[in-house]
Amino acid sequence: MRSNLSVFTRILWATRKNNDEGMSLVTVLSMGVVGTLLAISAMSYALGDNSIGAYEREWVRALYSAEAGLNAYLWKMNEDPQYYITDPSMRDPEYFPGELTWTPVPNGEGDYRIKVIPQPKVVGEPLTVTIEASGRVKGVTRTVQVDMERKSFLDWMYFTDFETYNGQNASCLRYQKKSSPCDIRFADGDVLDGPIKSNDFIMVETCDQTTFRSTVESGRGTVYEDDSQADCDVSTPNYEGDVNQCGLTQFCDSVLPISNAKLRQDAENGGYVYWGPIEITPLANGLIRVYSKYGNNGVPPGPAQARTLGDAPPTSTVTDRLPPPNGVIYVGRKTSNPTSLGKAYVGTPHNPQSGWHGQITIGSENSIWVWKSLRLDDESDTSKDVIGLIANESIYVGDDRVRSDRPYWMRRPTNPEIHAAMLALNGDVHAYGITNPPDSTTFSGCSGTLKIVGAFAQKSRGVVALGGTSCGNSTSRGYVKDYVYDSRLGYVQPPRFMEPSNTSWRQLAWREVPPPSA
Repeated sequence: MRSNLSVFTRILWATRKNNDEGMSLVTVLSMGVVGTLLAISAMSYALGDNSIGAYEREWVRALYSAEAGLNAYLWKMNEDPQYYITDPSMRDPEYFPGELTWTPVPNGEGDYRIKVIPQPKVVGEPLTVTIEASGRVKGVTRTVQVDMERKSFLDWMYFTDFETYNGQNASCLRYQKKSSPCDIRFADGDVLDGPIKSNDFIMVETCDQTTFRSTVESGRGTVYEDDSQADCDVSTPNYEGDVNQCGLTQFCDSVLPISNAKLRQDAENGGYVYWGPIEITPLANGLIRVYSKYGNNGVPPGPAQARTLGDAPPTSTVTDRLPPPNGVIYVGRKTSNPTSLGKAYVGTPHNPQSGWHGQITIGSENSIWVWKSLRLDDESDTSKDVIGLIANESIYVGDDRVRSDRPYWMRRPTNPEIHAAMLALNGDVHAYGITNPPDSTTFSGCSGTLKIVGAFAQKSRGVVALGGTSCGNSTSRGYVKDYVYDSRLGYVQPPRFMEPSNTSWRQLAWREVPPPSA
């Protein structure tokens, strides 16, 4: 009967009988239970610790993935300053197929994605942009943002390296307060409505007769009245913005590139390359009309165009085509033909409603001639239309071609309006026929007002007018200036527009932010 008792009953029986056998059994069982609980706790702790360690590793690796994508993107931005506004379809399809697209880290663990956040453009201030990079490893996501800044020629409505006129005189290309015969200055009645930057001393005809409506930055320290070399009083009403005499305290020059050869490479990869001279005009249907004497350089898309009627616009043999895929056209010299001067002629000879549409940059191995007004299809404040002109030499307002339908004195357009961002890397922006040299001829004529809406930079100061009163104002030949900064250039820029050669993107701030919900 005793053998059939339960274990619990046996324990109680032994206890009542003061039997040591029962107490030993209780002790053994208690220790077993405690040991089991300790083992379970240890296992749970070990498993939890392993989970925490794995999460910490993924947490760190997610940050590494974000920074890997960010660093690669910043490298692309320094290679192409406008990479951040390039259409995603034109970016590197392997590493940056588009914003907010998860992309594997090359030779690593995890994915990254990029988001670009342009900041509002402040007139006269460097361009800033925020790059947001997210990294993801096994469900753990971390996001960082960096604010980047870069000086650009598009920061200024007017930029000049030398405030002296070249005139094919090498001695003029030096910084100097007053010079002769290199003397050139802003005339009485000139209005400049935008930020001004010069590496030189800025000179004006009369201190209180030239109107600067925005910031003026002088790389040599001050603004001078030309005749007396006096330091102009920057508190006068005609200087409505700040005058930054940065040259007195620090090196603040911006260096022009010596060549636009990089632009040709861009045109060879997604754009058009022609042998000049050519003429390009926009059409109302969004196409461009190309008059080309020598054709293109075999660069696709499209066959080479041919023209046999000299430099004047032909009456036939023209080609209408879509703008280039990446927005870049380059006009070079045909080395086998010495008369191929690599010149480009641009304008809007049609109704302004059929102006330039979209974003386009035209580069020339020689010079560019704006022979008519250069207008955009949409010139509103919200327009995305923009055109850039980048010449290795000069940009002329006028036309040097012999035309049977136009006498010589009409080679400068009357009251032209130019909406463009322009760079004259080794020359200037000037009106044709004002002085000789460098022009092949000079001719009198009061051509009204030259209105530039946009921005332009030049190696030396270009002549737009000669002083006098025969035109009923302060000029005797050429144009009165009316320059207006196009503030859209902070977020709508010509493709592959060139930047100062001594600048790059600079990091302003780095921070980690919560990952985006999407």
